[in-house]
Parts: sequence; structure tokens; C-alpha cells
Amino acid sequence: FEYRVNAVNPNQRSIYTNSVQTRVDSPSDLNFLYENGNVRLNWKDNSYSEKYFIIEGRSVGPFAKLDSVSANITTYILRSQPVGVYLYRINAVNPIQKSNYSNTVEVLITDLESNHFEPISIYPNPATDILNVKIGMRDERKICIEIFDVMGSSILIQKVSLDSANDVQLDIGSLPSGLYSVLLKFSDGSNDVLRFIKK
Repeated sequence: FEYRVNAVNPNQRSIYTNSVQTRVDSPSDLNFLYENGNVRLNWKDNSYSEKYFIIEGRSVGPFAKLDSVSANITTYILRSQPVGVYLYRINAVNPIQKSNYSNTVEVLITDLESNHFEPISIYPNPATDILNVKIGMRDERKICIEIFDVMGSSILIQKVSLDSANDVQLDIGSLPSGLYSVLLKFSDGSNDVLRFIKK
């Protein structure tokens, strides 16, 4: 955001002061967990003015953009990473500023770790009316699902019970067409984020 001030009385108005912009603070405490064949990046959001976060990574060569997530989302899943050594970092962005980068984390994927199954999926994608979420092998029976639009605004929060196949059906028929993020919150404190396109 950009701010400026002027003074007013009943007869006149002053000129504006210089403009100031709110700073986009860097995300911090970037860390990772290796879960079920996937790398989960987690970080701390220190800014109130970001529009999205950019995830960058490298194995050989310079850092490159991998993806982005909406404001207020602080986790990202890298699925089925091949064997190798990877470096990751995050920064926050709004229309006029970029933050500095977070700390960098190094992830080592070995043959043993790369053979796990894919635990969570959504289908169909793109979706029109019903979005299916397949949770995979978990002991818990209830989860919280939150859907965000591309601006990071929460548009749906729903607590759901899993069926015997660990599937959840979400009615998205009323959502406008566009790109959305689905945040799944589990009782053990872990989260998972997936994306889908609403036709």
C-alpha cells in the first residue's frame, strides 16, 4: 500500500505530503518435512501487504521460479521429487515491491525416500461442479478444508468427515471460473495445499 496525508479546513486544502509505501517483509524460518514421498516447505509470513509468495529452487545452475502461492498461505508441497540435492527459498511480492529472500534450505532425496506413494490428489482438474479430494492413508477421520482465490482471500471453510475410501466431495458449482488453492488442515498440525481450475 501507498499512503499520503494532507490538511483540510473549511476553506482550503493543503498539498499532499510525500508518499510512503508499506514494506513487504521477508518470509522467515523456511524449513521442510519429507512426507510420503513429497517435500513440504513451511515458512513464517512476516508481511501484511504481500499478494503472493514465489517459491524458487535449484539443483544444478541458478535459482529459478518453481511456482507461486497466494497471500497468507505458508506451506507448499513439492511432489515426487527425483533423487538429488535441492535448494529452496521464498520471497513475498505485491504489485510494487518484492521482499528479500528467506533463508535457504537444502533437501537431500535418496533412493529410499523417492519410492513413497503420492498421498493426496484432486480430480477432475479443471472441475465444473464437484471437486473430489483423495486424502490417502491417514488415521484421522475429520479434516478442515479451506479454499482461497488467486488474491489469497478465503472463500470457503468446511470441516468434513472422510468416507471409507478417504475421499471428500466439494460442491464448487457456485464459484466463479478461475484458479483456486485448496488448503487441507489435519489434526496433527500438518497442512497440504493443492490447486485446481474452476471452469
